[in-house]
Amino acid sequence: MKKEARTFKQAMIILGMFAVMSGFVFGAIGGPGGAQTITRIQDERFDPNNYAPGSLPAEAGNVTQISIAGLSQTKSWQGFYGEVTGTITLDDADGWTMYDWYEAEPAGEVYATPNLVTNWHTLRCFNYSNDGYSGNFSYIYDGVTKWTVDNNPLNLVELENDSSGLFFSLGVLHQDGTEDGDGVDETFNITGDINNGTTSEPHKGFTAGLITIEAGSCPATDTYEVWCMRINGTRDEWVPVDPSLLNSTSYCYNESWKNGSVDGNLYEWKSSWWGNSFQEVLLTTNNSNNIIYATIIENDEYLSGSTSINKTDIIGFDNQTHDFQIIVGVNGHNESNPHYLVTYYFYVELS
Repeated sequence: MKKEARTFKQAMIILGMFAVMSGFVFGAIGGPGGAQTITRIQDERFDPNNYAPGSLPAEAGNVTQISIAGLSQTKSWQGFYGEVTGTITLDDADGWTMYDWYEAEPAGEVYATPNLVTNWHTLRCFNYSNDGYSGNFSYIYDGVTKWTVDNNPLNLVELENDSSGLFFSLGVLHQDGTEDGDGVDETFNITGDINNGTTSEPHKGFTAGLITIEAGSCPATDTYEVWCMRINGTRDEWVPVDPSLLNSTSYCYNESWKNGSVDGNLYEWKSSWWGNSFQEVLLTTNNSNNIIYATIIENDEYLSGSTSINKTDIIGFDNQTHDFQIIVGVNGHNESNPHYLVTYYFYVELS
C-alpha cells in the first residue's frame, strides 16, 4: 500500500532520496529547512513605569556629588525564545515520505535572517573587517576547506550605520563620534569567545548541511540564563553562587537565606551573563548582503552508554526552561517611526 504524503507542522531537515532513472540520481544534502510552523505566543517589552524615580532632598547653598544608575530599553535588538519540536524525514522531491524520526527534544540550530536564503552552500562566519568590496573567503564544506569569491560582502559599517540602506542601523554613530553601547561589535565578540563568568571559551562548533562552522570562528555572544546571585552590604553588584553548593534547603531556595537572616547576604534568582548556554553567532552567505543569526538548540544531556541523550531544557533568562533564545537586529532609532518592523525568516536544522 502506498504511503500517503504527510504535512508536517514541525521543522524538518530534507535529507533527499535516491531516484532510479537509468542509474542513480544523487540529490545534494541542503542546508537548514524553513520552519514549517511558527506560533506567536506573547509579546512583552520593558516598562519604565515599573521603576520609580529615585529622589534626594535639595537644600539652598548645598553642592552635592551624586552617582546615578539607570535602565533604558535597547533600540537595536529584538529577542525571541521558545521551544522546538521536529521531524527528521526521508522524502522525495514531491514530499512523499519513506521514513521519518520525530524528536520532542531535538538537537540542532535555529537560524533567523531578514532575507530568504537561497544558497546555504556558501554559508560562513560574518567578517567585521570586510571592506565592502569583493574578496576571497574560506569555508569548510564536507570537511574540506574551500574558497569562494563574494562580490558584495556585508560589513560592520553597513550593519551599524545603515550606509547600505539595508535598514539595519545596529549601533548608530553619533555626531560626537561615539557609538551606541548596544551595537553589533559591543554585543557579538569578534574573537568568537564566550565569557562564562570566570573564563572565556570558544563558541561551540556545528554544521549546517555540509558546511562546518568551527568552534570560536565567528563573532559570538550568549543570551542570559538565571543564576542564584548573592549581594551584601560591602558590594555594589550581585555575584553568582557556585552551582555545586546549591541545594533545596539553602541560598535561593530558602526564604531565610534570601532575606539575609542566615549570613547577612541577600540571595535572589536573577538573569545573568554568567554561564555559557544559549550561544549565538553571526553568519552570512555570498552576494546576499544578508546577516544570519544562528543559535544552538539547548538541552541538558546525559550519557546512556556511549549515546548522548537530551534530558531537559536549560533555564533561560526568565527563570523558565527554553530550547532556544536568539536576538536579532532591528532599527529602532528612527524617532518618526520607533516601532519599525522587520520581517525575519526562521530556519531550523535538526540533528
